[in-house]
Amino acid sequence: MTTKQVKFFDSENQAIHGGILINDETLICGCCGGVFIKNEWDDLGITIMEEYANWMNLDEEIVGN
Repeated sequence: MTTKQVKFFDSENQAIHGGILINDETLICGCCGGVFIKNEWDDLGITIMEEYANWMNLDEEIVGN
């Protein structure tokens, strides 16, 4: 299993979130804990903006809060 932190855009809520991407196909939102499968991303308006090689603080480094 591969995991990496990501920044993604949620077009439904017009928001940028941080999350964890598992095996490049399952996204766990760091904000709400929702789980999103890759084949649903287009329908949900989810776009991966950036993948991080090292683990970051979700709030400060990724989302900017």
